[in-house]
Amino acid sequence: MMNGNGKRSIGNEYFEGQYMNNQKVNGSYHYKDGSLYTGEWYNNEADGLGENTANGVISEGTFVQGLFTGTGTVTLDDGDKYVSDYWHGNGFIRGTYYKQGKGEGVVGRYSHQIFTPLRKVENEAEDKLDKYTRAWIKECNKAIKKGDLDSLASLGRFYSRVDGLRHRGIDLLRQGEMMGNANSIFELGRLYDYEWYGLLDSALKYYERAAALGSVEATYRMGIIYDRGNLKNAKGEFTNYSHVVRNPDKAKEQFKKGAEKFYIPSLNELEYLIDEDNGGAYMKGATLNNQKKYQEAMPWLEAAANYRISQACFLLGQIYYLGSGGVPVNNEESTKWFIKQGDLGNPEGYYRAGLSLSVAKQYDRAFSLYEKAIAMGSREAATSLASAKSQIKQDAYNEWAVRELEKKRAAGIDIYGNGGGGNNTVTSANKPVSKTWCSECHGSGKIARIEYYTDKMSGLQSGRTVYDNCGRCYGKGYY
Repeated sequence: MMNGNGKRSIGNEYFEGQYMNNQKVNGSYHYKDGSLYTGEWYNNEADGLGENTANGVISEGTFVQGLFTGTGTVTLDDGDKYVSDYWHGNGFIRGTYYKQGKGEGVVGRYSHQIFTPLRKVENEAEDKLDKYTRAWIKECNKAIKKGDLDSLASLGRFYSRVDGLRHRGIDLLRQGEMMGNANSIFELGRLYDYEWYGLLDSALKYYERAAALGSVEATYRMGIIYDRGNLKNAKGEFTNYSHVVRNPDKAKEQFKKGAEKFYIPSLNELEYLIDEDNGGAYMKGATLNNQKKYQEAMPWLEAAANYRISQACFLLGQIYYLGSGGVPVNNEESTKWFIKQGDLGNPEGYYRAGLSLSVAKQYDRAFSLYEKAIAMGSREAATSLASAKSQIKQDAYNEWAVRELEKKRAAGIDIYGNGGGGNNTVTSANKPVSKTWCSECHGSGKIARIEYYTDKMSGLQSGRTVYDNCGRCYGKGYY
């Protein structure tokens, strides 16, 4: 086993430099075709800062698993030079071209051996933006001028996904990074994760920084990377340029951080791993549920619920709520399972239970559950709470209107105006009363009804109040 400096030949090739535990660490590798790499190594591959010379082309910068990628300089055999902000694949998204390596240089994009001046690239990309996107960009820029770093991150994220404007996005995200904005740092990690050859090692470094600044989405992505690792293809080759190996324990640790902040994607992934550790009862039950074999699914789902899988509680609540597959409708049972889902950290459960109780006009219980869901970050619950309060006011008004109607009837007032729906002046005692109550809308001009609809995603039925115009009074001034 080699440690320290040394030289080792492999056929017509040889490496000269530093070894540690028989692994190359830093040094020069001379290839049989005459090319030469000098720089850092990892896992016996060119990895880190280095310089590669091949066929007269010199590449200086960052290498990952033998691939030249990242900030660097490429000098061609004719002396022309490209200095790029980020080189990847067949070129770079922005860099400066120097003819014969001299002069001021031209900023542009190099792709598939074609260099295009940046202004032309930007013009072509901007021409494709619609008026709504342009308006949104304008509003973002206004907010950025006022110091809104999250708007800066949003605009940076948008530009980073638009071909021809990616360099703008990276510039904005790097500005946010320098100012300590978690969203900007997360988005830079996402670029390494998704866009740039799956450079998971670099992505993790950004995600770790973003997570330390409070980004719950960063903890989720870290969990995904540790859960999946760098997958291998049929030949045993890594599919991404990284050295991350699967580590379910680290994945659980990151997913748990997100779940504790009620981030549902993290909670779901954590539960998948827990289910895997406990024999996969939830996945078996969910599969049967998707096959509409509801009664067969229920024992599996109940077993999963017993080891705290909130998604199993949701499916059980849904089965009882809809009466699926011959299972009788049971609102109390469905509410019980939805509440248990909420108790396990998923606000969707409290929200669904609140909906069910609102339809049944059990508002006190519904409000309590909505408020729990809101405290856990559910926007849907906030909307439903406001809607339920509005319905209570409408119900109270309708009850008051009916009482007023009964008072008039008891006083002997001709409330119907000769049966014509309130279009005549009616007298009570010696005092004239005009525009009497309509027998259909009781003076409101609107008739309330409950319209039921089915949520396409969950299959759950919900109710909402709809107001129709009164056929007798609307537009006639009788209310």
